[in-house]
Amino acid sequence: MIKLTQNGIIRDEFWNLHPTKREINSSKSNNLPDWDMYFSKLCRLEYYSYEMMNSFENVMEAFEICAGEHLNNNELRGRIYRKGLSLQEFSGALEEVIQPVYQSAKNCGFQNWIYTGG
Repeated sequence: MIKLTQNGIIRDEFWNLHPTKREINSSKSNNLPDWDMYFSKLCRLEYYSYEMMNSFENVMEAFEICAGEHLNNNELRGRIYRKGLSLQEFSGALEEVIQPVYQSAKNCGFQNWIYTGG
């Protein structure tokens, strides 16, 4: 998803930055990954990253570099990335942050996307 900041710059949010094949990214275009199909997968992937950054200093340093550019709300950052969260707690916090943005995009006409390639 893309966020329009106060100064009019369009930026990807941190949770939307995942390496993928060009074919998959092109297939998605500006559509929204189907919530029911992909949100739990996103949570597991993000939680794995969360565990790694809390276990390894070099991963935390890389996170800090990326977060400074893409995670623009410290209150949300503190809610999602504070130490000691279980997968369930982390997923709940991530959903509280992403769901309203996702719903807003759907209300603006963005369509669901499910990857059908091989």
